[in-house]
Amino acid sequence: MSRKFLLMSSGIFLLLLNGAVLGTLYVAGVIWQPSAEEIEEQRLAEEALLKEAEEAARYAHLEPLPEFKSKAGYVANISEAISICETALHEKIQGRKSWAVNYIESRFLPEQELYKIFIDFETIAALGEEVKRKKAICEVEEVTKNISNWKAM
Repeated sequence: MSRKFLLMSSGIFLLLLNGAVLGTLYVAGVIWQPSAEEIEEQRLAEEALLKEAEEAARYAHLEPLPEFKSKAGYVANISEAISICETALHEKIQGRKSWAVNYIESRFLPEQELYKIFIDFETIAALGEEVKRKKAICEVEEVTKNISNWKAM
C-alpha cells in the first residue's frame, strides 16, 4: 500500500469514527440538548399559548367591542360651547351690546354630536338710534369645536 492511500484511508476512518461518536453522544442526550431552563421556557410558552387559545374559544361567539374613541379634544361641556358662541357673537355683531344665554332652550344633541346654543341680545344704541333686539342660534360641533351654523334673527 502506498503512503498516500494509507493517509487518506486513516483520515476517512477518523472522520467516520468522529461522526459515530458524536451521533452516539447526541442520541444518548449528552450533547446538543436543550438545558433545563430552555425546556422550562418552552413549557411555559406552550402553556401560555394553550391558555390564549382557551380564552379565544371562550369568547369567540361574542361580537367585538366598538373601538374606543378618545374625546380628549372634544368640547368638554355646554359651558365651553357657550364660550365659543359668545366669542362668535362678539366677532359677528360689532359694537356695544347686551346678551344673555337662554339656558332652558340650549342643549346637547348626542346623536348629532352638536351643541345648540340660543343667545338673546340687544344692541346698545346711541341717542336717537333704534335698539335692535335679536336672537342668535349657534351650533357648535363637539368633535371639532367649530361653529357649524350661526343665525341671528
